[in-house]
Amino acid sequence: MKDINLVPKSYIQKKKRKSEIIQFSIIGVIIVSIFLVHIFIPVLTKRNLNNRIEILKTQINEMNTYIEIKEEYKIIESMYNQRKATAENLSSVGLDSLKIIERIEESVPEELFIISFSIDNISSKEKVVSLLGVCESYDDIASFANYLKKHKSFSDVYILNVDNSGSYGEEKGYTFDLNIHISSDINNR
Repeated sequence: MKDINLVPKSYIQKKKRKSEIIQFSIIGVIIVSIFLVHIFIPVLTKRNLNNRIEILKTQINEMNTYIEIKEEYKIIESMYNQRKATAENLSSVGLDSLKIIERIEESVPEELFIISFSIDNISSKEKVVSLLGVCESYDDIASFANYLKKHKSFSDVYILNVDNSGSYGEEKGYTFDLNIHISSDINNR
C-alpha cells in the first residue's frame, strides 16, 4: 500500500520552518535576556553602592559636625572653669569678680579676645589683673588700653608685650600681655 499524503510537502516544510523560527526566537530571547541580566546586575549594584556611599558620606559629615560641636563645648567649658576659678580667687581676696570682669568687658573692642585672665596681690589695697589676649590689629590693643586707663576703676594700665606672630582666626594677628592695677575700692564704684 501506498501512502497517500494529502497535505502538501511545502505546508509541512513551512510548519517545520515556523517551529524552528519560534525555537530560535525563544533561544535568542533567552540568550539576550541572560546577556542583559549580566550587564544590568553590575550596573544596578554599582548604582546601589554609590547611593550607600553618599548616605555614608552624609553620616560622616554629620558626625564631623557633632565632633566639632563637642570640641567647641569642651573649649567653652574649659573657659568657664577658668573664669570660675578666677572668680573664686577674686572672692577670696575680697574683690567682686563680676564687677571687675564687667568693667574690663566694657572696654573690650569687638575684634579683641581675652585668652587668659589672672589676678595677683601686690598689697592689701592694690591688685593686678594680668590679661593675655589676641586681636586683629595693634590699634585694637591701643584703644583697649586707652579705654581701660580712662575707666575710674583702674589705677594704671601697662602693655607689657605685643607680638605680631600670633594668629587671629585664620589670619595673622597680635598677641599681647597687659597688666591692670585695681584699687581695692572697685566694689564701691
